[in-house]
Amino acid sequence: MQHVTAERGTLLVCADSAVKQFVLSLDVGEAEDSWVLADLDDVHLVVDSSEVKRIRNKLRDLLDENHVKAPGLGGADE
Repeated sequence: MQHVTAERGTLLVCADSAVKQFVLSLDVGEAEDSWVLADLDDVHLVVDSSEVKRIRNKLRDLLDENHVKAPGLGGADE
């Protein structure tokens, strides 16, 4: 008889396939313990629920790195 294991997961719905690929690239760096539990389709993943906050932080960091302020829009820098 086979034993069945269950893990608590969270459905992650990515804005597009590029965001999903970024999330998957984060998991590749964690060779010891993969936190992607299931790769469902182009924009859906099931991830370890305990990692959701870390994934959000990494995505926020990526957006902050790639955010470009247009000159002349009255930002604090001017």
